[in-house]
Amino acid sequence: MIIILKATNKDIEAIDKITKQAFIIYQQKLNSGAKVAALSETKDDIALDIKTNSIFVAKFDDDILGIIRYKMLSGNLAYIYRFAVDSSNKAIGVGKQLLEFVFAKLTNNNIDAICLHTNTEYTTLSRYYQNHGFIINSVCEKKGYKRGLFVKELSKNKNYDLSPALKM
Repeated sequence: MIIILKATNKDIEAIDKITKQAFIIYQQKLNSGAKVAALSETKDDIALDIKTNSIFVAKFDDDILGIIRYKMLSGNLAYIYRFAVDSSNKAIGVGKQLLEFVFAKLTNNNIDAICLHTNTEYTTLSRYYQNHGFIINSVCEKKGYKRGLFVKELSKNKNYDLSPALKM
């Protein structure tokens, strides 16, 4: 049975491995010279992220199968980043469980929306997020590729400001 737990410093090695593995593929899908920041992240960066933001890991026994990170951009808007599943554990529902865990956690905390950026030309990934209730709000190329801001509303309030996400 897969369980989802808050990441600790003992998870850093696996978080680093899975993140790099996923974002190497992401980098290849860009078809541009753009550099993906996740690939230059250090283990010290991950340790700081564990302290300052929300990182959760999906585990089976002691193996980490996937990770999801989010941070609050405002009182009612969260932002997912560096979400990844180990390549040997794709298509078994790990990503879905991580997303649903975060959606439930944020909904229980009365957060109105969650958003993320991804390469809109990486169609498999774009469709994945759309299949999980995200809609494309906007697209920009400030990082050297077509990067969409995807938003999922978690409440009917629609009382959130996306401007902090547009700066990401």
